[in-house]
Amino acid sequence: MWRWTERQREAYARLLDRVAKNGKLPMRARAMRMLGEVPAMEPERLRPYLDPEEPLLRRAALTALPWTARPRDVLGDLLEHAGGDDGHVAVYAAARAARFVRPGELAAALAPVLAEGKVTARKEAVRLLARHRAPGAMELLRDLWAAGDTQHGNKFVQRTVRSWPQMPSRVGCSW
Repeated sequence: MWRWTERQREAYARLLDRVAKNGKLPMRARAMRMLGEVPAMEPERLRPYLDPEEPLLRRAALTALPWTARPRDVLGDLLEHAGGDDGHVAVYAAARAARFVRPGELAAALAPVLAEGKVTARKEAVRLLARHRAPGAMELLRDLWAAGDTQHGNKFVQRTVRSWPQMPSRVGCSW
């Protein structure tokens, strides 16, 4: 598809769009995921599919969003769904989108997920902070540790922080 002209890609995207709106359910979901893989596809084309009644379609749209032309711009959309029933799909997709976000912006974007997300979403947010070494990440993790919501969550934060060299000494915590 990379060698296709813009006109050819647009015609293919229109065809996938038509299938995503009118086909049978599994085909609709497949077309939606394929739409995200079309080179230079804008995220705006997939955003209307984030709110359908059918969970399969919503999850297909969440999966396709980070594969669009501007994955950095869809991180907020993905994190909005991190607290709901589709949180496991949204946070997994956010992991790809986070690779395109500046580390300084990542900690601020993940702070709401750490504060009020589901356990799975919070764990993935901690992993993303550790993986991308976001500035201000240690302070967020320290606050999460101090909140002490769940023993399991605290153990996970502790293991993550211990795997990050020199972090505890930087913030004056003893883990």
